[in-house]
Amino acid sequence: MEYDDSTLGTLDIANPVETLLDLPFGRQAQKLMEVALKPCIEAVWKAANGDDYVRVIHLADIAKILQDAGEASQAIRRISGKEAVQVLDSLSAQVELRARDNKDKFWCYKLKSRIGTEFAFDPTTTGGLYVRLDRQPPNLPGLANIENISAANKSTSLGRVFSGGIHNAAYKVTVESESALRDLIEHLMAL
Repeated sequence: MEYDDSTLGTLDIANPVETLLDLPFGRQAQKLMEVALKPCIEAVWKAANGDDYVRVIHLADIAKILQDAGEASQAIRRISGKEAVQVLDSLSAQVELRARDNKDKFWCYKLKSRIGTEFAFDPTTTGGLYVRLDRQPPNLPGLANIENISAANKSTSLGRVFSGGIHNAAYKVTVESESALRDLIEHLMAL
C-alpha cells in the first residue's frame, strides 16, 4: 500500500516518539500506544531495514490500532497477588521466595542475580499487583504508578520481609499483567 509522503496525516515511524509527542493524545491513548503501537511500529521498521519507503503510516491506521488495543485492554484483567505467586513459582531459576511475614501480608522474593534485587507484595490481592522494590523499577509497558517510598512511613511487615541494608522497600509500582511481571524480572536479572 502506498501513502502520500507528506507529513500531514502520517507518522514518521523512524521517529515515532518525537512525532507522537506533538499530537494531542490523552493519557489512555498514550498508554495504549506504549503497549500496542510501539512494538508494531518497531517491527515494521526493523523488517524494512531502514528503507525510506516505509517511513510513514497514516494516522487513521494508528487510530485503528489504538481502538483495537483499547478493546483488547478492556478484556485484560489485572494480575492478582495469587497469580503472581504462580508466575514466580514457574521462574524458580531466576527468583526465590526469601521471606513471608507471619500474617502473610507480604511475601518477599529475591532475584538470583549478581545484585540480588528484592521485591515484596501482598500474595492475597485479587484486584491488582502492587510491588515494593529495593531499587527503582524500569519504565516498561505494564508498569504504572512508580513511586519513591524510601522516606514514607511503611508497614512494619515490609521491614520484616526485606533483608535490610540496601534491601529495603524504596519504590512502589503497579504491575498490570503477567507479561509486565515477567518483563520486570527479565530487566532486573540483566542488571
